[in-house]
Amino acid sequence: MKRLLLIAAVVLGNAVVQALCVLPGATPAVDPLVVALLAASVLSLLAAATAVVVLVGGAGARWRRALAAVVLALVIVGV
Repeated sequence: MKRLLLIAAVVLGNAVVQALCVLPGATPAVDPLVVALLAASVLSLLAAATAVVVLVGGAGARWRRALAAVVLALVIVGV
């Protein structure tokens, strides 16, 4: 039950960060605000993906699964 609450907290925290990133309504351009919001969004996604994988994975598979989550998040953001 504790893991489920931790996963829910990670997902909720990431959702809040993603919502705050679109709040200013910045249009995509080479603007420092857009670059900063993109960086915050990517870092939040990577941290959330890694945290969830570590919480769900077993003791032996944590590093490989966490690395896989980071790679997957980078691919999703890159697309």
